[in-house]
Amino acid sequence: MRPDILQALLAIFGVVYVLMAGGHNPTTRKWAPIVGLAGQPFWAMFAWSAGAWGLGITVSMFTAAYLASAWQQWRPRRPEELPPEPDAFENLIRALDRHATKKDAHS
Repeated sequence: MRPDILQALLAIFGVVYVLMAGGHNPTTRKWAPIVGLAGQPFWAMFAWSAGAWGLGITVSMFTAAYLASAWQQWRPRRPEELPPEPDAFENLIRALDRHATKKDAHS
């Protein structure tokens, strides 16, 4: 692979991962480790072509971290790990409070 293309791919995958992982959207954050993993073969190619064994070890460590993060984001959740759902009574109280607040604001 041409070095300039390889360098561009390293930058693109790295920056996109950081933007996705640090964003406010949970769906975007969920996909961030997948993007990170997709960039790892290019990092491995770069480390191999440069003969940089230290970078090769770092690539392996980042790959393990991305895999752990992907597992955390995508694994099936047990029912006790899910956030509690508000019951119907709580929803009714919230709706009445919102309605009363709007009504007071228009008075």
